[in-house]
Order: sequence, then C-alpha cells, then structure tokens
Amino acid sequence: MRIVRRLSRWKLLALVAVVTIAAGSVTAYALLHRNTSPSELAHHVGATYDDPNPQIVSIHQDVTDGPSHQRMYIFKIQRTFHKGNLHAPTVIFSALANGRQIWAILGEVDPKNVIWHDDKLPSSS
Repeated sequence: MRIVRRLSRWKLLALVAVVTIAAGSVTAYALLHRNTSPSELAHHVGATYDDPNPQIVSIHQDVTDGPSHQRMYIFKIQRTFHKGNLHAPTVIFSALANGRQIWAILGEVDPKNVIWHDDKLPSSS
C-alpha cells in the first residue's frame, strides 16, 4: 500500500511539474509574441542611456528585410543621453515591434556628427 501511495505522489508531482512548465511556456510565448508599444521601446532605450523619459521625435514603421518581414520601427528620440563620458542629445535606433530586438543605435550631436554606434542595445546598468 505504501508503494502505491509513493508512486501516486510521484505521478502527482510529475503532473504538477508538467502543468507548471506548460503554463510558463504559454506565458513566455505570450510575452515574446505580444507587440510592445513604441513608447515602451523608446523609454527602454532612453533608460539604457541614462534618460528614462525621452521625447519621441519620429517613428517610422517598416518591415524587416528577408523572408520573415517582421514589423519594425525606426526611432528618433531626444533628450540627454549618455554612454560613458559621451553625451548625445539625439538617439536613432531600430527595433522589432514585439521588442525582442533593438539594433543600430546611434548617439548623435547632429546628423553629421555620430558620437557612438552600438550594433545592439547594451545591458542596462
């Protein structure tokens, strides 16, 4: 009888584990595949460069190259951004609409004076 109870407990624990993992996978899928608002993306990039409240100057909606044609944005934001000792009033960047990737981040003083270029968004400090 004890063996049956132990076996049943293990089956119950296994079932709970499978259900928990499945629920987590559904949640992770939903988070990864939801669209992130342009404002959220701009604030995230601004915060990474020490200004969590950037002014959105322009947003151009487009699709990525290649067969996937994912929705994306090209942003221009302004305020006071920092990368180490570098200071830029304008940051331009590209981002997937779902927020999973942000790339080609340019810090510039003016259109002819780019002072930093990051291929991808660095980790927030």
